[in-house]
Amino acid sequence: YLRYMEIFSGDTLPEPQSIYETTAELVFLHALKDAKAKYVEGIEACNLNSKDEPETMESLRKLHKNLKKQSLVNFQQSTKFGDAEQRQSYEVNLEEEINKHFITISNLNEAKIKNRYYAAKDHYSKEMDNKFQTNPEPFHEIDLDKIHIKVREVCSSLFKNSEARFFSEELATKLSVNINRRYEDYKKLNLVRIQIYFRKIQDEVMRKYKEKMESALEGPFSIHEMKLDNEHITVKKELLRELSFKTDYGSSVMRESTEDMLNKLMDEKSKVFKEVNEQKSMKNRITRTVKHLGDNDTYRDIPTNPRKQKIIASSILTIIVIRYILGG
Repeated sequence: YLRYMEIFSGDTLPEPQSIYETTAELVFLHALKDAKAKYVEGIEACNLNSKDEPETMESLRKLHKNLKKQSLVNFQQSTKFGDAEQRQSYEVNLEEEINKHFITISNLNEAKIKNRYYAAKDHYSKEMDNKFQTNPEPFHEIDLDKIHIKVREVCSSLFKNSEARFFSEELATKLSVNINRRYEDYKKLNLVRIQIYFRKIQDEVMRKYKEKMESALEGPFSIHEMKLDNEHITVKKELLRELSFKTDYGSSVMRESTEDMLNKLMDEKSKVFKEVNEQKSMKNRITRTVKHLGDNDTYRDIPTNPRKQKIIASSILTIIVIRYILGG
């Protein structure tokens, strides 16, 4: 209306060409506005407010493409008046405005999708952390894998719409990679717990070995070397058998490693007990020798004479060493 007022505001009648061009311009403007309004109505009909679930990126792009195509068709059907060049100019303008509006809608939708993505990702860490905090013991590797799969499925469902489709295939792949990477961290944490578990077992086994071997050597007298070896073998076998009945939480490698280590530790410890046994044997020899010499008047004062004690002890040690070397 205002455009027509401008044309007829002069003292003379406007040229027919001016009236034609103005009418065409008004037709194009009205058609553009109507076509864009229908596009906006259609694109916003997907309930893009903060409380509704986002559209999948694929479905939103498809909706945009279809609505834009329909809007351009509506514009073309409503603009039979005017020349083709003018119509093309307005059509380009309409497409630009539609694309700008789609970018706004797309950014809003993408922000909602990212919120769903971070919520799903954080849910995995939160649930797995809770499992480890409420259970201080190691998880069996099979059980941990089951827990991981169950939590992963929940996280995956959090990133799907009501039609069980991912909001974004790209972010769904990223979510899966992130969850699997986090699972590797939890497996390492569980492995540390298993290592601590086996270390406690190792300490307990060595404590029992020490007690049993000390019990075998209890008293002032030594025992035969063969008997001591048999005691070592029996105790070691018994303790390793007890270990075989304990769970390994699915880590057979840790069990085998612990068994090998215990074998070495008990064999090393047996050398200490052999030395103790030999010391007892040597002490007994010295005691018997001193008692025998005490029956002789010459050596009767040995128990009260430090000088003679040193001489006799040195001689006896020399004799014992020589006999040991010669196999006597």
